Amino acid sequence: MIKNRRTLRTIDINNRKVICHQNAREAYIYSKCIHTYIDAIEKDLEKKSINRVEMLKQNQQFNPLIAIQANKQELQYFSGWRWYENCLAAGINEIAMIVYEESNGLDPNKLAWQYLFSEHIYDMQRSSCLRQLVDLIDAIPQRLKRELLASNNARSAEKVVQNITGETRGAIRWSATSKSSTNKLSKTILDELIRGN
Repeated sequence: MIKNRRTLRTIDINNRKVICHQNAREAYIYSKCIHTYIDAIEKDLEKKSINRVEMLKQNQQFNPLIAIQANKQELQYFSGWRWYENCLAAGINEIAMIVYEESNGLDPNKLAWQYLFSEHIYDMQRSSCLRQLVDLIDAIPQRLKRELLASNNARSAEKVVQNITGETRGAIRWSATSKSSTNKLSKTILDELIRGN
């Protein structure tokens, strides 16, 4: 159980350095391959000319960035980055954050994969979600699978997806062949993302 002091704050990111925690980068980078409902909402908002900024602010407040206070000016996040990044792209500088004062007892790597898994288990686009979920489960580091998947920790990622979603193995395999699998990032792109963050 994590007993570190943490607070929910609204932070002006112009006055802080906000970066991905080193131990969360693998999950963060993997998240760039996944297409979710947020991507669909963004496209839909552009078509309907709805107040995009207000919608992003509200959703980001309900899904805050979670970070560790590295020092007075630097915050290192390990969870909650999806809405945060959409806010950055829209020029929103005031971000809701849960900030831990210290990292004792935290495992940013585990928490990042846990965030990614829980964030995407229900929100992937239906046409490709089963394949993306299989790929995501395959990408979770082996040492974390038992903790994150609990009783669904089967030998095969397809079997885990079958247990979680109730879909047939045939539907899962059809998803793999009817739509291209999660785009695998090349080493060059991975290096760019790491340098740019």
